Amino acid sequence: MDNRIGKYGNQVYHYTSFDVFYKMVTRDEFWLGNLSGMNDKEEMFHFISLLEKYTYDNLSREGMYACSAFFERLRARTKRESFFAMSFSTAEEDASMWDRYGNRGKGVCLAFNTSRILELTSGTTLFFNEEFYTSDLKSHEFVGILSDYFKTGKLSGGFLNEDGLMDNIIAVSIMHKERSFRSEREIRLATIIENGADVSFGNTLYHLCNDRIRKFFVLKLAEIGCSNILDSLIDRVIIGPCSQQNLPELCDFLKFNNLDVLSNRVEKSSSSLYI
Repeated sequence: MDNRIGKYGNQVYHYTSFDVFYKMVTRDEFWLGNLSGMNDKEEMFHFISLLEKYTYDNLSREGMYACSAFFERLRARTKRESFFAMSFSTAEEDASMWDRYGNRGKGVCLAFNTSRILELTSGTTLFFNEEFYTSDLKSHEFVGILSDYFKTGKLSGGFLNEDGLMDNIIAVSIMHKERSFRSEREIRLATIIENGADVSFGNTLYHLCNDRIRKFFVLKLAEIGCSNILDSLIDRVIIGPCSQQNLPELCDFLKFNNLDVLSNRVEKSSSSLYI
């Protein structure tokens, strides 16, 4: 058994609006948001900046020049790629999550089956991991690898070249956030798309979200051989505590979209959140 099941629990929770849920059901799609549009303004670059700081502190002047040049190349590379994620949480029926991500309690919480998500992502370029919340990377493995590299000119840790090392730093950076977000207990489904690349399992698009335009990666479940699987992916559909959604009508909607099993898993939130 994948140890992530024991760590995250049998279910992880995706708080969202009914608009997003409607698209998910009627189009067989997952919408992954561009990290640059998330609510953490230091998203992803928090880790990179800390890594640079702690590596830089270990070096001589000559090593510092090499370190600065490396991180300039790394940041330049991030501008050639887009980073997308769909967020889950281990926090069940959490008032702050309902308020922040569940359309102020008027949306829906989807209890996804952890094991099935891991099966979904297996063998793809999607990765599914927990977020780490830290402001201290002194003892991080990458600090040692980079410090040695800038001192000796030789890469360790099994890396053959800078590109491979940058690949790993970028992937890990997506899984790190600033400590003030730690109450979210986030698990993230993410992918990296080279700008302008033709991707077989989805496409990027722009969508009007309230008062701003945002970029998304639309993951087509059918393209990864997973069409019509929401019945097995989602264990429960929880209507928000402040929602006016009629429960029988939502069940009928799911049946209309051939999700008969899921229609029997709809419930109303027990949260006492009132907005």
